[in-house]
Amino acid sequence: MIDDALKRDLIAHRIYSSWQFIEYTEKNIATGEYCSKTIANIVDNMSIKTTRWEKDVLSEFVDDITPDGKKVKRVAITTENTPSYELRVTGEKVDPWFLFDKLLRDFFQYAMNSFDSISQIVNAGLLANNGKKVDSVDIQIMTRTFGQQTYSNAFPKMHAWLEKIKLSDEYQYIEAINNRTKHTADIANKLSMGILGSSNTTQIGAFSRKGEEHDKRELSAQLQSTYDFLSSSWNEFIEVFKEEYKRDIYVDNRRHKISGVHQQKLKNESAQNLSYAYIQASQDFNSMPEELWILFVCEREDDIYSHECPFGVCQESCVTSNL
Repeated sequence: MIDDALKRDLIAHRIYSSWQFIEYTEKNIATGEYCSKTIANIVDNMSIKTTRWEKDVLSEFVDDITPDGKKVKRVAITTENTPSYELRVTGEKVDPWFLFDKLLRDFFQYAMNSFDSISQIVNAGLLANNGKKVDSVDIQIMTRTFGQQTYSNAFPKMHAWLEKIKLSDEYQYIEAINNRTKHTADIANKLSMGILGSSNTTQIGAFSRKGEEHDKRELSAQLQSTYDFLSSSWNEFIEVFKEEYKRDIYVDNRRHKISGVHQQKLKNESAQNLSYAYIQASQDFNSMPEELWILFVCEREDDIYSHECPFGVCQESCVTSNL
């Protein structure tokens, strides 16, 4: 789905700047998946340690007699013989509850980051010349922007997708838990190991955000549900994006290619040469903007190498690089 064929098409439709956000979205989703899997590994590791500890404890039964004369076997569990759950990260001992809590926050943060990265794709790929400033763009801004008649008419399917995301229970939970832990207060998450027949407890705690109550949820089920929602939303988004960027609505004056190349060489001095590419202007030079963005693309052995950089326009009717 995300390959060089899409990259080539973005170049052809003059919206290559959206490619960086496509790559970043995939990176955010992959990082969130890594957090989820690491949380599961922490729980599994602690369960294994608990099982081993139980076997050791149960092998140390001692005979005893109750006050009424019955023979029984007893096992002593004290603070001295409780299992050790410390994990090692880069050689350092790390408390698993700390790592559990951190990775759980990170998981929902990367889920939210993924949607914000998607909003950057919308901004750069569909709004193009009408795009908002990068630092001000997030999923809420794009939802409000596409709620305007101008953009909902121009891109009806993207407008519908954004509305669907905004109203979904899964997205609202991601937004609520992320904002709660980032801006307001902690959540009483639970990670406890059951012993001698009792079950483990792994829960995302209940919390309130903006007057709405969110009940506690079983950890693994919620992580899987959130990841499935994120993955399916991303797949749906890409299909809508591919269909609607081809409308080329806000890409006026974005050119595909240079007009030509001039080269001048000094006779008998092959090292002394001057080469420059040019674009023929259809209007007066003074009508040009103060800054141009030029995309350099090289296709070599089925690989695409590209670099986008700004150029400033000087007063002497020339274009000079400010890199």
